[in-house]
Amino acid sequence: MKKKVSFSLKIWIFNMSILCLAILIMFSVFIAAYLDAKNREMEGDIKNELNSIMNTIVNELEVLKTVALQVGTNGHIAKELDNAEVEPKNYFDTNLDVRESFYKILWSYILDRTKVSRICIYNDAKDFVFVGDALNINEEYINHQYISETFKIHDEILDFFYITSERASFVRKIKMDPTYGGDVVGYVEVEIDLELWKKALLENVQSENGLYIYNTEDDKILFGMEPEGIQESNEIISVKELKDVYKEGFYVSYDNIDLYHIGIYSVKNLNQQKEMINIFLVSAALIVLVIMVMMALLQKMMMDRMTKPLLNLCENVRNIKLDEDINETLISEPDEFELISGALKRMVISLKCTMDKNIEIKTAEIKAQLFALQAQMNPHFIHNTLNIIQAYAQEGNCNMTAKICEALSDMIRYSSEYSKDKVFLRNEIEHMETYMELVKIRYEDGILYELDNKIPLGKIKVPRFILQPLVENSLTHGLIKKEFPWEIKVKCYIEGKHWIVNIYDNGGGFSPDVLEDLEQFRKKLMDGNESIINKNLKLGGLGIKNIMIRLYLEYGEEMIFKVDSTIDEYTNTSIGGILSEEEKNV
Repeated sequence: MKKKVSFSLKIWIFNMSILCLAILIMFSVFIAAYLDAKNREMEGDIKNELNSIMNTIVNELEVLKTVALQVGTNGHIAKELDNAEVEPKNYFDTNLDVRESFYKILWSYILDRTKVSRICIYNDAKDFVFVGDALNINEEYINHQYISETFKIHDEILDFFYITSERASFVRKIKMDPTYGGDVVGYVEVEIDLELWKKALLENVQSENGLYIYNTEDDKILFGMEPEGIQESNEIISVKELKDVYKEGFYVSYDNIDLYHIGIYSVKNLNQQKEMINIFLVSAALIVLVIMVMMALLQKMMMDRMTKPLLNLCENVRNIKLDEDINETLISEPDEFELISGALKRMVISLKCTMDKNIEIKTAEIKAQLFALQAQMNPHFIHNTLNIIQAYAQEGNCNMTAKICEALSDMIRYSSEYSKDKVFLRNEIEHMETYMELVKIRYEDGILYELDNKIPLGKIKVPRFILQPLVENSLTHGLIKKEFPWEIKVKCYIEGKHWIVNIYDNGGGFSPDVLEDLEQFRKKLMDGNESIINKNLKLGGLGIKNIMIRLYLEYGEEMIFKVDSTIDEYTNTSIGGILSEEEKNV
């Protein structure tokens, strides 16, 4: 009984080790997937937040740009600016009717102060009129000196964008003829107070996170909001300082609006997320621990129940005798698995005998397929031959018609013979020459055929129906691709203990991929991999692989099958097999 307990315990320990390892792997994969999902979720949220902010800013700037475009192309404004005279004072302060007409036009664009804070029209004489809230009423701002200087440097531009820590502005030239060009008569500036942006963009940012908007040309911060815990006394004025402050404990992402040189720098505090992940990990670990304890107890119960009858069965099997009762047991036998191994060996021996019988049956089936293959003729060849017979018959050439019919009859008779799977080489050569006779009738002087036989015709036997299919393959897959003249040379000879037939043609040849495929197929056959036979030996074709299989089934490792070929030059196919003892004495 001690062995039984030990055996059960070993199985339980082994199963629990595998089970615990699997659970730990699954738990690790799950945690990794969970963390990855949380990171992806956070990155997606931040990306969506950045896209939303970027879209908001772009939309706001497009409003400014559109207003500048509409005001800059207003014909009335252009005409009045063109007629304005240089005066000691502001032209619009002395010409109130012009100012009032401008007011009527401009006020319609500034009704929504959250979109446009101020619109100003002025000329090079520094005369100006504006509607909205002035952001800075000092002399330098009113003169708009930076605008004049910018247009002088870049005279070819029509408008430009300008942003500071206080405002964002679009400035556009006002021309007499905005469609076809003309003299510049003034400028329009449309601006928005960045305090409006600050209020709109920062109101939805959580207090533990931060958001900064900066100028990408000089990396200066335009406005922003610091996360909780960052001392505001240390004022951050550049992006470089942001990177130094938020090195640890924060997830930082940023993006740019390249067209307007505006950057968004988002800071997300990771402490809250870390706390949530830690709580989840602890909870998951406790759940896994409880599951593992429960499964360990369940496994122990199952092993006890499963191994007890297994041990009893092993003891019964160990003590089975042909002349004794099957229920009689001998506890003195050594290891229970030793008997199971012996039984398995006997079962394998029995299975091998069964497989040998199946192989014999399969070989018989393959031979039956070989006989079926021998009866096949290319239907296209028969069709073409019948067309030739018809043509000669219509011409009244009875001799040639009779000759072709006789040759075709000989081929059909040879192909229909089932009684022999091996024939004399003479029979194969005669069948091949009958085929070539019909081919030469069709192509006449376009094909040159030569036979060099150095083997006694009536002495050597070869597998039936192997030469003509190779010659036909040369015609249909090689020579047909090239211009006349076509050449086919057949050479038969004995080399050592093998008979060899070589078939040469000057056709299109095989590609390196086809040659490699044939060579790999030959190696598999020579290695005894007979599983590929059923995939390639089938009714409906007498290709090269089929002939290779038939040679292998006849000669085994003594088979000769080589294909040497060069694209657009030639193909040289050699087949052969070992001579029998009787044939060696010829």
